Amino acid sequence: MPGSSLAFLMGGIPDEVERAARCRELRALAFVYLVPDTRRRSRFADPAARPQALALLDAVPALPRRRLLSAYGALMAPRSR
Repeated sequence: MPGSSLAFLMGGIPDEVERAARCRELRALAFVYLVPDTRRRSRFADPAARPQALALLDAVPALPRRRLLSAYGALMAPRSR
């Protein structure tokens, strides 16, 4: 997904089911952190719109974007047993 500095969020995931799951997680976080901006939230629901969704997320002001990515990183971190 070239064109976005956030392409790494979906890059290297060969399984479409896993990419879809990660998009759902990003969409949920976008709902929490970007509540009034439905344009950004709704793009994560459509697999064909993922590049545009990442580009829109890339354009979010720094502080809300950092909060969203921090929460995403915490969700995606490997869990120890």
